[in-house]
Amino acid sequence: MAMAAARPSRLGAFREGLSRGVGEKEPRLSKRGYATNWLHLAGLWALGFAQPLFTILADSGDYLVARGNAWPDTPLVAFAIVVVPPTLLVGLEALLHRRPTLQRWLHASFVALLAAALVVQILKENFDPARRALTLAALVIGGCIGFLYLRTRFVPAMLGVLSLAAPAVLVWFLAFTPVASFAWPQSEDDPPAGATKPVPVVMVVLDEFSTASMMDGQQIEAGRFPNLARLSREATWFRNATTVADGTIHAVPAILTGHLNPDPEALPWTGDYPPSIFERLEGWDVNANEPATDFCHGCPGVKDSWPERSRQLVRDLARIQRRRLEPGKAPTEVVTPPETITERKETVRDWIANVRGGRTFNMLHIELPHFPWLYGPRGELHKERGGTVPGLELEKWTTDPRLVADGYRLYLDQAQFTDLLLGELVASLKRRGLWDRSLFILSADHGVAFTPGESRRNIVAGTAGQIAGVPMFLKAPGQSSGGPSDAAVQTIDLAPTVGDYLGADWDLEGHSLRAPVDRKTVRVWAGFGPEVTMPKSWYVRLLDQAAADLDKLETVE
Repeated sequence: MAMAAARPSRLGAFREGLSRGVGEKEPRLSKRGYATNWLHLAGLWALGFAQPLFTILADSGDYLVARGNAWPDTPLVAFAIVVVPPTLLVGLEALLHRRPTLQRWLHASFVALLAAALVVQILKENFDPARRALTLAALVIGGCIGFLYLRTRFVPAMLGVLSLAAPAVLVWFLAFTPVASFAWPQSEDDPPAGATKPVPVVMVVLDEFSTASMMDGQQIEAGRFPNLARLSREATWFRNATTVADGTIHAVPAILTGHLNPDPEALPWTGDYPPSIFERLEGWDVNANEPATDFCHGCPGVKDSWPERSRQLVRDLARIQRRRLEPGKAPTEVVTPPETITERKETVRDWIANVRGGRTFNMLHIELPHFPWLYGPRGELHKERGGTVPGLELEKWTTDPRLVADGYRLYLDQAQFTDLLLGELVASLKRRGLWDRSLFILSADHGVAFTPGESRRNIVAGTAGQIAGVPMFLKAPGQSSGGPSDAAVQTIDLAPTVGDYLGADWDLEGHSLRAPVDRKTVRVWAGFGPEVTMPKSWYVRLLDQAAADLDKLETVE
C-alpha cells in the first residue's frame, strides 16, 4: 500500500514541476540574471552562427580584400556578429520584465531555437543536407534542450561553460586566422624612393587571357583581335611572356609589387607584400580599379566607404547563414563581389573616361575575359548564359571535347569584346594626346586552359602552354613603332619597368623590360600543386602546341 501511494505522489510532483512557471509569482529577473541569460545565448549564438561564419571568412580572405574590408570593417563586424544578436534577444526578454514567467519561457524558446540552429548544421555535415527531415529533427532536439533548460540545472550549467565560446571565437578569428593581419591597422613605413620623371602611366591587367588563344601561327589573329594585332605593331609585344603564378591573388600582387610571395595564405594586399607601385608613387594622382586586391587602400574612389563596405559584408554573411540553415549543401566560401562580374563593361569605360596625363598612375585590373563568359563579341550581354557552363564542374573540364569546345567558343566571344574595349582605350589616349607621352603596359595575370579532363585554372605540365602564357605589350613614351620580342619575360618584370621609365631605382625581383632578360627557365608558382618549371625551349613548344590544339578545338561540333 505504501508503494502504491508513492507513485501518485511522484507523478503529482512531476506534474507540479511541469506547471511551475505558469503562475505569476516568480521574482523579477535581476541584473545578474540578465547577464546570465546573455551569456547562455551568446555561447549558443557563437557556436551556431558566429563560428561557422568566421570559418568561412577565414578561408575567404581574398573576398575581404576585394571588398576592402580591412580596418576598421572586419573587427567591427566580427564584434557585432558576436555581441549584437544575443544582446537584442535579451533586450526582447527585458520587455517582459513585468511578466517574469513569460519572460522565462521566452528565454527558453530562444535557447531552443539557437540550439536547433546549431544542431541542423551539425546534422547537415553528417547526413544528406537536402533532407528536410533534418530541420524537423533539429527543431525537436532544440525543443528538448529548451525544455530541459527550464527543468534541470545541468543544461544551464553546460550553457554557462559554452558561453566561453563567444570571446574564444572572436579572439581566434581576429588573431589566429589568415585574415588577422588584414583586420588591424598597419604601421606605415617611409615610402621608398619615388619617381623623378612625370610620365603618365597606363597599366591594364586582364584576367584569364591565354596567349595561345589569340595566336595565328607566330602572329596575333587579326581577324578576331584587330586591336591587339595593331598594338603588336605599335608597341613591343613579348610573345613568350609568362605569368609567375596561376591564380589572381598571387599573380596580380607580383605585377604591382615586383615580388612573388609563395606563402599560400598570403593575402593580396599591402600588409603581406613589399611596397607596391601605388606606395612608391606617393604624391601621384591615381585612377585605379582593383576588384581583387587592395594595394591602393585608402585611394579615393577605389573602394567603397567603410560604412558601405560593412553593410555589404553583413548582407553577404546573412545570405550565407540563411543558406546554411536551409536544406541543401552549405556554402564553404564567400563568392567574389557580384558587381566585379556584372558591371565589367561599365567599369572599363568609366575608367577609360578618367584616364589622366601628368603625374598619374592609371591602373586597371579588369576581370575580362574572365569567367563567366556573358558577353558577345560586340559587348552584347547574354544573361541567359548564367554563371554555369555545361561540362565545367568545380573548375575542371569534362572529358567530352564537344562540351569543352562550346565553353571555348563562349570564351572567345568575350575575348573579342575585350579586344574591342582595348581598342576604345587606345583610341581615347590618341584622341586626347596621351598616347605618345604615356608609358603603356598591357598584360594579364594568368591564362586559362581548355583541355578535356583537366582543370581550367590550376597549372600542370599538360596545361602550361595555355595557363602560363599571357599577353604582354609595352609602349614606351615617344615610341612610334614596335614588333615582337622572343625574350622569356615574366609579369614580375612590370613593376621594375615602371620604376625604370620613371627614373626610380627600385630594388625588385624582376627586371625592366627596357632591357629584357631572356630567362632560360620558366617557373610558375602553382596554388594547388607543385611549381611548374621548364626550360624556355620546352615552354615555347608547349605554347605552339597549345595554340594548335585550341584551333582544332574550335572546330569540334
